[in-house]
Amino acid sequence: MGGRSTSYQFESEWALEARIDRVFDLLVHPDDAEGPRSLQSTLLESGDEDGVGRRAWYRIRSPLIYRMEFVAEVVEVERPERLHSIVSGDLEGTGTYHLTPDDGTTTVRFDWQVTTTKRWMNLLAPLAQPVFVWAHDRVMDQLISSMAHNLDAHLISSRTRLVTEDGSSRDI
Repeated sequence: MGGRSTSYQFESEWALEARIDRVFDLLVHPDDAEGPRSLQSTLLESGDEDGVGRRAWYRIRSPLIYRMEFVAEVVEVERPERLHSIVSGDLEGTGTYHLTPDDGTTTVRFDWQVTTTKRWMNLLAPLAQPVFVWAHDRVMDQLISSMAHNLDAHLISSRTRLVTEDGSSRDI
């Protein structure tokens, strides 16, 4: 059959002129905000007051012609510095937000470690992986811009890195 799963590890980092509590609250309650057109979401379970147990379904439309659907469940929260989720569906793995305050600004690092489960993506990965990486970067740009808009905050900087199997990384 072929098409073994392909793993991806991304580190996205951005800095916003916004207090850490506002950024964290938006991450815990994204349904209260306007998202980019490329993202649809449905809250499945609200979880506790810190967001633990929160489950949501997401459909992300890539800048190319494909969509990814997955459910994310928040499993660990260290308010307001860390939010860790597990994902299942077209992507399986984890996503972790790390927040660091600095004099009225907040730096957010999002570690995304996922495996694709769509057979066609896995079959094409040896040739198309650079295109999938590029699409991930575009989607992250949209999400980060949407976050800045919802917080009415200036986006100071952003970058995304691809981490390879040997642990090295490169900017996308």
